[in-house]
Amino acid sequence: MLYNETDQSCIEGGKLWLECGENNWDSFTKLVIAGINAVHHVSKNIEIMINVGSSIKALWWYTELGKHMDINLIDVFGLSYYQKYNPGYFLNNLETNLKALSERFKNHDIHIAETTHPYRHVEDPNLHYPETAEFPFTAQGQQDYAQGLINVVKSVRRATAVTWWGGEWCRPGDTEFHVSSSH
Repeated sequence: MLYNETDQSCIEGGKLWLECGENNWDSFTKLVIAGINAVHHVSKNIEIMINVGSSIKALWWYTELGKHMDINLIDVFGLSYYQKYNPGYFLNNLETNLKALSERFKNHDIHIAETTHPYRHVEDPNLHYPETAEFPFTAQGQQDYAQGLINVVKSVRRATAVTWWGGEWCRPGDTEFHVSSSH
């Protein structure tokens, strides 16, 4: 993966705002192309994936990127999908967006590069559960979410992978919510 959640941490005002910025795609694509060239300097066989933090905006984001660089320099479109940050954006909505993305960009694989679903309720103002949850905060709810997401990915042409993120946040037997990554 060359860039992780680029729309969150670069284009929309995070780590590289001065270099990028939402209105400065040219600077951003220079960084992307330099990264791709560096990877290909090591090996032309390494696939390039860029992960968009919002699966809701993925079609727009990759379309915009393609206006500023050769989109075929990227092999895999990565997307993050977290229901907890997007209440009401359920698996059927994701499936619709993935199918639109796969129709627009027929030569690219699509990976759900980050996802998770908690197996128990945790008091956190950033989590919009359980009121808007498509799946309950239970071990069975977590299993049903994972299987539902896998089924969505299987239903979309060129969607090929799901990566579970933050599995260490809620460990069996713990009574505390552990955040040990960027979230």
